[in-house]
Amino acid sequence: KPVFDAADNLYIFSEPLNDSAPSYVFDGVTIPSNADHLDNLMLKFDASGTCIFGKNFYETMAANSTYQSWFMDVVFDGTDFIAIGDYASLPSNPNFLKLDGTTFTKHFPGTDYEGFLAKISTSGNVIWEKALESFNSGQSVYTNINLDSNKAIYGYFKFKTDLYYEGVTYPFDTVLGDKTIIKFDNNGNLLYNQIVDKNYVSGNLIDVFGVDKYNVLGSS
Repeated sequence: KPVFDAADNLYIFSEPLNDSAPSYVFDGVTIPSNADHLDNLMLKFDASGTCIFGKNFYETMAANSTYQSWFMDVVFDGTDFIAIGDYASLPSNPNFLKLDGTTFTKHFPGTDYEGFLAKISTSGNVIWEKALESFNSGQSVYTNINLDSNKAIYGYFKFKTDLYYEGVTYPFDTVLGDKTIIKFDNNGNLLYNQIVDKNYVSGNLIDVFGVDKYNVLGSS
């Protein structure tokens, strides 16, 4: 996922393919891999294309943890990055591993994927990070996000049964599922959840062109 900051620096957010290499090297910048080689990288390139910074969010993960995460979309809000993606762990594991290196208990035991929304600084610090948990979120966050002029965050999601976010349960159709537009403020607080269509299928995208004004694309 490539994204630029205000100074025209290019950032790449990547879940790399690595079976055995102990580290990654880009233009002399070395980034260690974890023991399981299940990494999640952030790279920074200057305007001439030279890598000047790199971070592995899962660098310190213990061996045989088998946690994973990856980004689906990253956007720049003028100061920091807003990111959406997925956590993964074995269904038998009661926890997920966050980008900041801490674990949290699954709200729905037995799930293997859950979504997340996060704000990350240009230096790679996780400012805040919030899980988007549902029985079906392994597919629900396979979408993009957009911002309006107030830096509010919008996504066009699809859920079946429930979404659990920040201690609140949001119900959805338990048979067909629903597609919904969710708006968050710049701190990740959920402002509204507007169901717009039935049926839990893939291919949903959003394009924001004003405050509470957007186009959506999806399959029904």
